[in-house]
Amino acid sequence: MNLKDKIKQNKEKLKNIKVVKTKKNWDTTRKNLMKYGVRNSHIQMIAPNTSSSLIQGCSASVLPIFSKFYIDKNSKGAVPIMPPYIKDHFWYYQEFKNISQKIVVDIISAIQKWNDTGISMELIFNLNLSEVNAKYIYETLIDAWKKDLKTVYYIRSIQKNSSDVSVKEECISCSG
Repeated sequence: MNLKDKIKQNKEKLKNIKVVKTKKNWDTTRKNLMKYGVRNSHIQMIAPNTSSSLIQGCSASVLPIFSKFYIDKNSKGAVPIMPPYIKDHFWYYQEFKNISQKIVVDIISAIQKWNDTGISMELIFNLNLSEVNAKYIYETLIDAWKKDLKTVYYIRSIQKNSSDVSVKEECISCSG
């Protein structure tokens, strides 16, 4: 049986499963958890981080994309990087390097309460943006701590007038 047939067969099986969600079901589950605990297989976490996602060819966890297009340079050469489906959904992608990191902290803290492990979160401070200064960085990190984020995995910065950022004032989405 090939992969397409297996997927089709599993979809058919799933259609026949009826799930009844009642308070009683959750009460029983809650009692069992109190009595027996939870196995590690039930712990939820979000992966991958940015470095792993580049290797896997996917986006980095729940974080926004770094840029709509850039060249990743490493010891083995340079690789063009762009998000999946960019051709069809160009305007939906927000660039991480241009988003307020305080918004990123708010979003990750909302997601964090539903995860058992720390989210591999990173912050990118773009020093080309007028709002980013030492006070802003400090406030963002204190805000992350106050909102019970379990970890800030990486803190990265984009230096002023870096080649990573266009010298133009407008964003890449708005430029003609």
